[in-house]
Amino acid sequence: MPCPSLFAVSSTISLCGFEDRRSDVCNEHKGNGRFFLIFYHSWCQMALVRWKRLINQGTWFAREGWLYLGMILKSGEAMKKTFKTLSNGAWMLQSCLVVILFAAWVIPSKAQDYTLTTGDTSLQVNLASPNAGLSQWTIGGINQLEQEWYYLSVAGGAVNSIDTIPTLSTPVLNGGSAPSVSEMYTSNLDYSVSTTYTLTSLSSSVAQLGTQVAIQNLSSQTQSFNFYQYSDFWLGGVSTGQDFEIVPSGSTTVYQFPTSGAGYLEETVDAGLGVMITETAALYNGTQLGLENGNPPPNFTDPIGVIGPGNINFGYEFTANLAPGAGMSFSTIQTVPESSSLAFISSGILVLALLYRRGFAFLKNVKTKA
Repeated sequence: MPCPSLFAVSSTISLCGFEDRRSDVCNEHKGNGRFFLIFYHSWCQMALVRWKRLINQGTWFAREGWLYLGMILKSGEAMKKTFKTLSNGAWMLQSCLVVILFAAWVIPSKAQDYTLTTGDTSLQVNLASPNAGLSQWTIGGINQLEQEWYYLSVAGGAVNSIDTIPTLSTPVLNGGSAPSVSEMYTSNLDYSVSTTYTLTSLSSSVAQLGTQVAIQNLSSQTQSFNFYQYSDFWLGGVSTGQDFEIVPSGSTTVYQFPTSGAGYLEETVDAGLGVMITETAALYNGTQLGLENGNPPPNFTDPIGVIGPGNINFGYEFTANLAPGAGMSFSTIQTVPESSSLAFISSGILVLALLYRRGFAFLKNVKTKA
């Protein structure tokens, strides 16, 4: 039966000429009998119906395919634009990240320098190297402080300033009438040092600086800590002609005052249990009481009597042995009246002293006459 195979080949070549090809094939086989003609005609009808279905389905698929192809092409253009936009955005984002990273490197060197201001007093606080320390404490426009900073020795090792401790946290600032700045320095899993500096204006002529320090042993073994405070006050804006004394002797309260004239500094200390406190003072000789990075830890001893006159440097040493996870804490309060107010106070005290002496002399004369 060559007809089905011939039909199949013809149908694969041209679907559009399907009915004409069917008529030609059937005419070639009229001699095969009526039965074959009827059978073949029925077979062709069934095949025609099926092919029409396939053609209809193919037309639908073709139409849908063209729609989807159009959408894909359009999407491709949109995706090109999107990729172009994303590429530009990525370039901009990359540029921004470079700028941010550069700023993050530059800004902290500036952002670690803060000025606390309240009333007629202000204080410069620099938390990071190379100029770390407290300075420029002005009261009534007069600078009272040249330099103050903190040093640490762990387990008897070399002494170094706290700003050399590797990791610095983000400083915490508080405003208001008593502005403050807090910072934490962390040495890996060894120890941490937290500091808070708070400036207060007690009146129009008296200012106070409060410092809180906390040290935590983060290691798994007991360690000894020697924490030092170094201070170089220029009271009244003058470096020379200063005296120093611990009053009362053996206490932790120190005074610095001009040999002549007005102005003074008072510092008091409050420490937790287990913290040993010693003081020292000397005339400035460029060594900062031995508190220079890399030096062996100095041992402070309480001075007796008045030290001076001259350019006074003084310091505190806080010592403690801390078990794993334990900590030590202490606070200091420094009070500096403005020179003019102290002069007024001093003159008042002088008047009271004169009145006392005159009154005592008057009473003595009365007793003598009696």
